[in-house]
Amino acid sequence: MRSSPIQLPLVPMALEFPGEEKAAQEGHASVPTPSTSTNTASDKMSGLKRGQHRRHKVSNKVHVITKIGPHGEPLEPLTMIGVFSNQCSCLVREHVLITCMDWRKVSEDLKDKVWSDVKKRFEYPWDQFNEDLCKGHAMVITSKALRSLRSKLNKNYVQKGKTPF
Repeated sequence: MRSSPIQLPLVPMALEFPGEEKAAQEGHASVPTPSTSTNTASDKMSGLKRGQHRRHKVSNKVHVITKIGPHGEPLEPLTMIGVFSNQCSCLVREHVLITCMDWRKVSEDLKDKVWSDVKKRFEYPWDQFNEDLCKGHAMVITSKALRSLRSKLNKNYVQKGKTPF
């Protein structure tokens, strides 16, 4: 006598979050929904060699900083240190032209735009917030990011006679 094969329940491989626009249209907050796809993070990164990653993008989320250091740098949570640096580099790429040779010669208006976008994306603790120190730290990060971007573009494209487009 043969018995029928046992049917195993379908288990989701990952949770997918519906887009914010879709959730807003439906009138509820985004809730994870089970996904049965077998795509993993490594599948999404296909085409890249080990250790490579894509360029960071500007986030629309508001990140909460819980502790600020003596020089205006975010200290806690620890994951915020990298997020802060990545977002500052994205914002400087978005606002400042790569033809700018020296960060000190960038107009105060552009620096203020970058700083206002940083304040939109990061919530500082009100009891530790010193705007001059925090802005100074953000400007140091953005200046290094602009210099790094220009250096990478020069190395990967100008010196090789290529174009990034």
